[in-house]
Amino acid sequence: MALTGKQIQGIIRTHKSKSRNERKDWDRWRSWYMSEYWRQESAAPSGSETVAGNFSEDVNFETNYPYAFIDTMIANVCPQNPQVTVHARMEKFRDAAKFREALINDTFRRNNLHTLLWKTATNAAICGRSLMKVVWNFRKNTAELFTVDPRFVFFDMSAAKFRDIRYLVEVTVLTQAEFEARTKKRGRKGALYNAKVSEKVTFGGYPTFLRDHARQQSHINEASRDVYKWVTVYEVYDFEGEGKYYHFLEDIEEPLFEGDLPYRFIRNPFVMLSFNDNMTDLGGLSDVKLVQSLQERLNEIDTLELWHAHT
Repeated sequence: MALTGKQIQGIIRTHKSKSRNERKDWDRWRSWYMSEYWRQESAAPSGSETVAGNFSEDVNFETNYPYAFIDTMIANVCPQNPQVTVHARMEKFRDAAKFREALINDTFRRNNLHTLLWKTATNAAICGRSLMKVVWNFRKNTAELFTVDPRFVFFDMSAAKFRDIRYLVEVTVLTQAEFEARTKKRGRKGALYNAKVSEKVTFGGYPTFLRDHARQQSHINEASRDVYKWVTVYEVYDFEGEGKYYHFLEDIEEPLFEGDLPYRFIRNPFVMLSFNDNMTDLGGLSDVKLVQSLQERLNEIDTLELWHAHT
C-alpha cells in the first residue's frame, strides 16, 4: 500500500528531529578530519589557556589521528583503477559479456569512479554510512554516479538489509529560478510540478539543518548560499507494492509531482556503504566515534604538557 502525503510528512519530520544529534556529531568529526578541533571555547580541552594574555595565540594541541587512519584505510580499500570482468554462463552470450564489460568499465572511467569511491569511503568512515546514487543523463545518454552526503538522505533503517528498505527520502535544495523552471510549460509534456501546489511554496535561506555548523564560518560557499533564495524539495521513493516516486514541499501534504519509480531495471538508485555495524539498525558506526574519547584525552594531555612547557 502506497504511503499517503500525511505519512510522508510525518516520516520527514521524524527523521529531521531524531537525526539532529547525529548531524551535530558528524559536523564535529568532520572538523576533526580537517584538523579544526578547538574552534569553540566550550570544545577546548581542559587546561587550555591563551599565552600570556595574548588572545591571538593559544596552546591547544591536537594530533590528527582521524585523517591519518582514514587516509591509510582508504588507500588500501579503494582501487586506483576500478574495473569489472563480466563472465558469461553460456557460450552463446560470451560476445555480449565482453561488450557489457567494456560498457561498464567505460562508464567507470567517465565518472572518475576512483575519486567517487574515495569520497564515499571517507564519508562512511566519518559518519558511519555513505551513499552513492546513479541517474541516467538523457543529454549525454549515459549513466552518471554521484556521492550523496548522508545528511541529505532519510531511509527506513528498520529493514534487515538496505535492499529491503520500504522508503527513501532525498533532500534537494533548489534556487528560486530552478524551482520556477520546473513549474513552467515544458513542451507538450507540460510542467513538471503541479501548479496549485507550487503556489504554496515559500522561498527563504538555505536550510539550517543541512549546514555544517562546526565549520560554517570557514565555508567559502556560504557566500553563494546567502545570495540566493532557496526552497527544500523532498524526493520520496516509496518501494512498497508497485512503487511510487514523489516530490514534496515542506509540511505540504499534496505532492508537487507523483509518478512511478524512475527506472525500470533498477528499483532503488542508491547504494549504501558502511564499514561497521552498530548492531541496532542500518545506520552504521563511525570509525571516528570509536576513538572519540581517546582522541579527546590525548589532545588534553598534550595540551597540558605544552602549557606546562610554556609556564
